[in-house]
Amino acid sequence: MQIADKILSYLEYTPLRGQLRLVNALADFALQRGSYDLFLLNGYAGTGKTSIVGAFIKTMAEIGQNVVLLAPTGRAAKVAASFAGIPAQTIHKRIFRPDVSTPDARYFAIPNTDKN
Repeated sequence: MQIADKILSYLEYTPLRGQLRLVNALADFALQRGSYDLFLLNGYAGTGKTSIVGAFIKTMAEIGQNVVLLAPTGRAAKVAASFAGIPAQTIHKRIFRPDVSTPDARYFAIPNTDKN
């Protein structure tokens, strides 16, 4: 089964034309992505973004891809997790860690991810 078909199988509604374009774009992204690629999705409320991304994440997990679900706010993370069926966290929590070099750990630092 193709990725787009798998994504569609997780949707509980018949997608509109624009939503089908999004599903196909996500499938293409999954097949052709590089290690630093980014897929930016935006749109008005109620257009199906969360449902389709949830279906996409379920598809990626099913085919064995590592998935990290991040959202800008705690509330958004809860909603995204409920649609995707996997845990989510805020972007801030993922990229900032307490700076253990300070005695009270009140400051946060971005972890060094350089592999060189």
